[in-house]
Amino acid sequence: MNPVHEKSSEKKIQLLTRTILSIFRLNSALLNGGNQLLREQEVDSTDWQVLGAIALTELPMTAPAIADEMGMTRQGAQKRLNKLKAGDYVFHVPNPRHDRSPIWRLTDKGKALFQRIMELYEMWMKRLLDEFPIVLDDLNAISGLLDKMEHTLANLDIKKDVLQLSE
Repeated sequence: MNPVHEKSSEKKIQLLTRTILSIFRLNSALLNGGNQLLREQEVDSTDWQVLGAIALTELPMTAPAIADEMGMTRQGAQKRLNKLKAGDYVFHVPNPRHDRSPIWRLTDKGKALFQRIMELYEMWMKRLLDEFPIVLDDLNAISGLLDKMEHTLANLDIKKDVLQLSE
């Protein structure tokens, strides 16, 4: 490999690593901020994610579908669904496609809670946007890059594409 290309590749890896570490820290800040936002509610950020997965889609949402949508394990989604069901925020109906994987829906209480959370969220995001100037083009570019990174990582065969190369 030529030294100029190698230096460029090393710099890209360093910048990508810095970006990934920033994403980790951002995720933590969002979860912590969400928990503060919801302090007076009966739910936390992870519950909010589950409520959102159900509220923001027209598709029937099973525990595995919620897990996929929100980047959590099926067991984690199920644990949250059980908690939300106990609080009367969600209920389930039979799934004609799978007897053991019911479809989850929001109760009226769950819909009201989600609406209140989204009102708080909108105030939080407006306050965040007040802190730094950002334009729609920037947000579109960032969102597109993150979507592409997520898609690429999800479709990369680590065993075949990375580990075999290191042998």
